[in-house]
Amino acid sequence: MGGEGEREIWDLALASLGANALRAALADRLLTYGGLDGPRFIILIGEQHVSAAALQIIRDIAPGLVIGNNFFGPGTVTILEDTRHFLNNAALQLIPLELLPGFLLERRLALDLGL
Repeated sequence: MGGEGEREIWDLALASLGANALRAALADRLLTYGGLDGPRFIILIGEQHVSAAALQIIRDIAPGLVIGNNFFGPGTVTILEDTRHFLNNAALQLIPLELLPGFLLERRLALDLGL
């Protein structure tokens, strides 16, 4: 998930947990992340995708996974696509269900069921 709902996920996670708790929870979840085998793609995350606060959390928790800061201009992070996907899903699973709009609730339930 790199497009639809990404900003909403991060905004809801920040609003419901706060920056420090979200940072700590995602850092903890990253300990279980092993990456993917096979081809990996580099992708840009910018302020058009997530807020500046979310970008800072990504920079803080994944310094070894961030390939470049501001490489494509101010307010951007370059990261592997599978890492971005993992962080988006992890953030989504931290949001209380009652706060999720329908399209994110469906995605969350699929994640929770392992689909």
